[in-house]
Amino acid sequence: MEMIGSILSVLSPFLVAVIAFLGWLLRNTIEQKRELERKLSDKKYQTYEKLLGSLLSITHKFGKSQDKKIIEAVKFMYESQKEILILAPDSVYLALLDFIRYDKKENDNENKQLENLSKLIIEIRKDMLYSKTQLNSSSILRMLVTDSEH
Repeated sequence: MEMIGSILSVLSPFLVAVIAFLGWLLRNTIEQKRELERKLSDKKYQTYEKLLGSLLSITHKFGKSQDKKIIEAVKFMYESQKEILILAPDSVYLALLDFIRYDKKENDNENKQLENLSKLIIEIRKDMLYSKTQLNSSSILRMLVTDSEH
C-alpha cells in the first residue's frame, strides 16, 4: 500500500505536467487554426469584393471606355477563378463556372447572363455569413437592372 502511495506521489507531478502540456498544445493548435481561418476569410472577402466589383462594372454603362473596362473585368474574373477554387465553397465556384461558361458561349441573352450573375452574388452572400439571406435571384436582378440604368 505504501508502495502505491509513493508511486502515485512520484507520478502526480508528472501527470500534471503532461496534462498541462496537452492543454497548451491544444490551445496553441486552436489558436493557429483560428488565425489561419481569419487570414483565409480576409483573403476570400478581398477576392469576392474585387470579383463582384469587376462583374458589376460590366452591368454599368461606361460610354466610350466600356469595352476596355469590360475586357479588364473579364480578365480579372478569369484570374480570380483559381483563388475562388481554393478559397470558396463548391456552391460559389459552381455558380462562377455557370457564369463563365455562359459567357464563353457568346450568347446575346443578357437576361440569362444576369440571372447567372445574381446566382453567383447570392452564393457569395451565403458564404460570407449571410446563409439566411432573404434576397433571391429576382431581387438581385432588380438591383442589377436598376443600377445599370443610372
